[in-house]
Amino acid sequence: MKKSTIQLHDIKVENNKVIYDYSYSSDLKIYFKNKEKLYVTYDFEVSAIPKSILAIPWLANFITISWFSGCTIIIDEIDDDFLECLEILKKSFAEEHVVILAKNSNLIVNKSIKNTFAVDKEAMLFSGGLDAWTTFLKHKEKKLDLITIQGSDIELGNIEKMDLIRNSYQENSLLTGLPVHFIASNFRDFHTRHLEKLIYFNYVDWWTMVQFGIVLTASTAPLAYYYGFSNVFIASSLNEKEDMVWGSSKLDNHIKFGNTTITHDGQEFNRFQKTEFVVKHVDNLDKTFPLRVCYKHNFSGLNCGKCAKCLRMIISLILKNKNPNDFGFNVDKDVYNFIIKQLTNSSFGFREYAFWLEIDSEIKNDIEFYVFENQKEEKEKILHISSLFNKINANFPSKTFKIKRLKNKLRNKWLLWKVKNIL
Repeated sequence: MKKSTIQLHDIKVENNKVIYDYSYSSDLKIYFKNKEKLYVTYDFEVSAIPKSILAIPWLANFITISWFSGCTIIIDEIDDDFLECLEILKKSFAEEHVVILAKNSNLIVNKSIKNTFAVDKEAMLFSGGLDAWTTFLKHKEKKLDLITIQGSDIELGNIEKMDLIRNSYQENSLLTGLPVHFIASNFRDFHTRHLEKLIYFNYVDWWTMVQFGIVLTASTAPLAYYYGFSNVFIASSLNEKEDMVWGSSKLDNHIKFGNTTITHDGQEFNRFQKTEFVVKHVDNLDKTFPLRVCYKHNFSGLNCGKCAKCLRMIISLILKNKNPNDFGFNVDKDVYNFIIKQLTNSSFGFREYAFWLEIDSEIKNDIEFYVFENQKEEKEKILHISSLFNKINANFPSKTFKIKRLKNKLRNKWLLWKVKNIL
């Protein structure tokens, strides 16, 4: 039986755009879109960047597919440090996704090249959201270069939204004088939804549970080489106590290429604590700034003010006695009705549950909060929100979820036994 393969044939450079020419065996076609080849664009002319560095974003996108499917990847050259870190990452990923151990994946490299380059500054992935601002404020004395990537949460064709984001950076005095770099990639578009089936216990999606940490950080490799970054920060999504399988975690700290390391930052905070941290800095700096937390982009503005992410951020700011409208929102007392509707009608995953648990722990009878119009009425709404969450808490997780989780644990035990005794 012919081995499943993915092979990188060539890396084409068109000014600031890197286009990857690759092929895959017929049994893997189900996972990829025929007319969509992976590409990445940068803010500089990339022809002088070594191919062993340019290959890093491509390999980061395909290596996890190899681990989960068991296929072989063939590549001509790659950075030596990145190649070495992949072995560590694979073992670490397998601790959560035991199926990787049972798959006969392989990486064939013709040349691993030790890249060295001068480094004299640091950078961070910067979305403008709560996580990113927490990392920025923690390290503001470092004068970090900021890297914003289009294609992760902002779709590639949304020029209006990207212009809005650029303008918000330019208008923010805290960012004055800091270099801002923009990357764009179709790393969420070149593959199909069939990748979701590679995760046995998939309670979110491939991007969130597997792909985004290694892909976002690896996409910065050509930037790091060109601009001389000794380290790139990626802000944590979860705190160290939250027991969820996530595509970006402390495992990011293993990622390395050339003279550049990656730091997974802010994991000591949960999300509400990050709100407290940012609010404290706002008070100390005596200035506010917009938070871009929204993943919905079919509207004008940074945040819709109605989706689950926006509503959690809004209530968190209110509970810290801050006006959400000072942080990029446009809401009034009616926002409580949207929150109540969301808690009443929406199903909760582990991520949403964990975030709301943090929020609810701050709601007390004697709480101080930001008042839009009527303190008594708005306090009643807040206490009602708490009671609604307590009903969710009493029945979370669902019986169906518990059964799936138990099946996954039993399957993992069986796979570990199989790996040790049969394979």
